Amino acid sequence: MKQKRNLILVVDDEPHILKAVHYILDRAGYQVLAARDAEEALSLVSRDRPSLVVADIMLPGMDGYKLCRRLRHSHPDSLTPFIFLSARDSVDDRVKGIRTGADAYLTKPFHREELLAMVEAVLDRHQSYAEQIMNDDLTGLLNRSHILQRLEEEFARARRYRRPLAAAMIDLDNFKAVNDLCGHPAGDRLLRQIAQLLRGEMRKQDFLGRYGGEEFLSVLPETTAADGAILLERCRKKVAEITARRGKNSEGIPVTLSAGVTELAGGDKNLSELLDRADCLLYRAKEEGRDRVAVR
Repeated sequence: MKQKRNLILVVDDEPHILKAVHYILDRAGYQVLAARDAEEALSLVSRDRPSLVVADIMLPGMDGYKLCRRLRHSHPDSLTPFIFLSARDSVDDRVKGIRTGADAYLTKPFHREELLAMVEAVLDRHQSYAEQIMNDDLTGLLNRSHILQRLEEEFARARRYRRPLAAAMIDLDNFKAVNDLCGHPAGDRLLRQIAQLLRGEMRKQDFLGRYGGEEFLSVLPETTAADGAILLERCRKKVAEITARRGKNSEGIPVTLSAGVTELAGGDKNLSELLDRADCLLYRAKEEGRDRVAVR
């Protein structure tokens, strides 16, 4: 059996159709959720965040068009790909489905291979698009908006289940000197190199993003500030081994890193308090001489 991957929500009020689609997708290796109506579907989307929604149009209460419209106008689910699977096969129905915001339209009765090909194509297209809008062009890391989104999600999860969460603000010291003396292409190469180094030191469950300029933000789930400081200290030592140069034979400029690491506290009412504390710790590291990790 194939390894389980994307979570797909199937919405249909006909039990035999729901069962058939569930069976086909499950056998193909997908994780599957099932809903009989739009309200149940919206509840599952808010809780489980599926990778794709496959829905009938004719549903009790809210129809499939309204369900798609609701998803398209609700952050953070507005980008969730959507496929209509319906017995309504007129051109008008198809046009309305696409204009509503659906990514594809498949009519009943359907063929197993056609359904699977459509699901795979929509998921692949969405993944490619998501990577383009989520990632920073220069470093390949998450961009500012998406690293903050990850932090918001982990902040909510850590508070709900009372789990540890650490955050680290990271900044390259004297980066302006690298751009001034070695040139901006050398500065860009350095940022890419540092991003790769930092990403390599993080665990699979950690998130790393470019916060702005030469500043990075790391989100460390299931981690205390003390453990986060150990990780950042390891990063700091490796960065200190790097030298920035304009060319192979040019004189090098030492590169160092400063960081502020903190953890979720019981009194934190929102993530801005966590972020502000990490930022203050970063500035403390700078004021105390740079090339160090401040923790609290």
